[in-house]
This record gives sequence, C-alpha cells and structure tokens, in this order.
Amino acid sequence: MRFISVLILITFISQTTYAQKISSLQKGEKAPFTGILLDREAEARISSKKDTEVRLCEAQKEYQLEKLKTECGFNQRLLNIQKEKEKKVYDELIRLKTERIKSLQRYKPNMKFYWALGGFLSGVAISLGIYKVAIEVSK
Repeated sequence: MRFISVLILITFISQTTYAQKISSLQKGEKAPFTGILLDREAEARISSKKDTEVRLCEAQKEYQLEKLKTECGFNQRLLNIQKEKEKKVYDELIRLKTERIKSLQRYKPNMKFYWALGGFLSGVAISLGIYKVAIEVSK
C-alpha cells in the first residue's frame, strides 16, 4: 500500500514539473524564456513515459484493490464458518446441560422421611443422654 502511495506521489510531482511553461518554437525563433529546449521526439518520450507510469500505477492500484477485496471476502467467509461451528457447539452444549438437569430432577429422591427419622432419632439420643447424666449427677 505504501508503494502505491509513493508511486502516485511521484506521478503527480512529475505532472507539475512538466507542465510549467510550454511554448512552440520554429527554427530560428528566439525562446520566450530560459530553460531546456526539447524536440517533439523527446517531448513524446517524456509524455509517453508519464502516461505509462500513470497506467502502471492505476493497474497496480486495481490489482491491490482486487487482492484486498478477495482477502476480505475470504476472511469474512472463514469467520462466518467459524461462527456457525461455534454456534452449533454452543447449542449442543446447552442441549446436553438441559437434558442433564431434567434427568437429575426426575430422579431426585424424596428425603423428607429420612430427615424426619434423623431428627427423631437424634432427639431420642439427646434425651437419653440427658437422662443418664441427670441420674449420675443425682447419685
């Protein structure tokens, strides 16, 4: 990208240097200003070189643009594929977790009876312990 910018800058600089003063002269006429005199062939070479550079720059610009568009499209498709894959994995994980939660809720044992029995037995054990301590203290 930097190369294209430099090439465009050179092209515009070269356009301004060639287009400052132009005057047509015939053989034997005096030049209206000091400078370098070029014949038609040299001027044609310079113009064609400038036109070639502009066309080359345009071609490289178009190539780089198409290359970037292609890379962008490829990356976009790749990201969409990855997103779809991740979404499928996520959806499957959620489905498995939901199934596991439902299966755990289905087989949840009823512990109310065991809690009541444990409370009753611990109460009896504590009462017997207090009774035993009270008898030994009274002796």
